[in-house]
Amino acid sequence: MASYSQKVLKTDPEYIQASSDFGDVSYALPAIHAMFGIPVKEKGVVTHHWSFTEAAGSDAAFQICLTVGKCLALCAWDMLTDDNRFEAAIADWKVARCE
Repeated sequence: MASYSQKVLKTDPEYIQASSDFGDVSYALPAIHAMFGIPVKEKGVVTHHWSFTEAAGSDAAFQICLTVGKCLALCAWDMLTDDNRFEAAIADWKVARCE
């Protein structure tokens, strides 16, 4: 991510409240629920606000989406082609599940 000038945070310092069934998937297999930001005009804009919709249609947001997509694809590639990295991810997942 650094080579794409992107900063990665393990957790968001400003808690974003959201809900999804994706968490259920992570009980069955290792998973990543990535979130990323796009530039918005006003501070504190949430995803279901009209101004977020406007920002999501911007060229800047599109470029960020492409970059994040590339980085996630590269992470997937690492998992598929590097057995040690894959096994480490499985081990971390088992620890997180308290197995």
